[in-house]
Amino acid sequence: MRHIYAVGFFILTLCCSGDLAAQHTPQYSLYMLDRYQFNPAYAGMDASLSINAAYRTQWVDLPGNPVQEHINAHMPLYLLNGAVGVKLMHETIGAENTVRASVSYNYVLEGNFGLISAGVSAGIIQKSLDGALLRAPDGEYEGPTIIHNDPNLPIGLVRGIKPLVAAGAYYIGDQFEAGISVTDVSFGALEFDGIRFSGRPALVAFGEYYLEGLEGFDIYPTFLLRSDLSQTQVEVAVRGVYDDFLSAGVGLRGYSTHTLDAVVLFAGLKLSEHVSMAYGFDLTISPLSQATRGTHEVVLKYNLNKIIGAGLPPPVIYSPRFR
Repeated sequence: MRHIYAVGFFILTLCCSGDLAAQHTPQYSLYMLDRYQFNPAYAGMDASLSINAAYRTQWVDLPGNPVQEHINAHMPLYLLNGAVGVKLMHETIGAENTVRASVSYNYVLEGNFGLISAGVSAGIIQKSLDGALLRAPDGEYEGPTIIHNDPNLPIGLVRGIKPLVAAGAYYIGDQFEAGISVTDVSFGALEFDGIRFSGRPALVAFGEYYLEGLEGFDIYPTFLLRSDLSQTQVEVAVRGVYDDFLSAGVGLRGYSTHTLDAVVLFAGLKLSEHVSMAYGFDLTISPLSQATRGTHEVVLKYNLNKIIGAGLPPPVIYSPRFR
């Protein structure tokens, strides 16, 4: 059976010109549970060592569907009035693989107004393309034979690597927190075997408001905006947290007929003092609903819940969140 990928055809079309240009920031529905993933200034805001892992399989049943694995860790550095973090992400889309790795530092200022943090991260992005999985209209593919009859398409595996940086700012108050960041800022194009990939920086804005509900029950409306100044995607959600133990919520991705993508349903559970997990399901409402059964995402979180090292005390601001 031939390796024919729906997403691969899209990549194939772009590769024919020998130059790719795209915003390629990973998509996550449970963004509110891992804010460090899109903003380096959030590091240390959980007041202890925090480790977060996520797995997402998008558009199930669509051949070559995007699949992401993500893990990060961050912790306060009270002696330096800030925090550090490290992040690793792997994503596959059809014949394309992407790996991102970075480290970060952010400075945190504490005052009567709340907490303000500014941070930067630096790392690398590696992209690879398996030409053996691509199929061209005029190619020859019999048994092990791979002849694309297209000089722009590789026959085997090709890869390239380049540096990547990001910067952000984050604010936490008594009832409101928000952040803004610029991610995927690269220097020059990534080139491999005649293919040139030019990524676009992404602007990411996040906000959450804390509403005290019934006794032991809190409500958190959130929003996330992502844009490369050419295309913009907006997500809104609301989640309820009961006794810092159970959580559930609903979200919507898209703000117009051109950007409507999915309704998101999610729930979480605190398994122990240190560990919690959450599951999200995207119900596709775009035209892709004819070809997919939706999207699954799982997030696992660990928090040490103790101060590491000597120095400044933990923040005294009351900003409860489901961890």
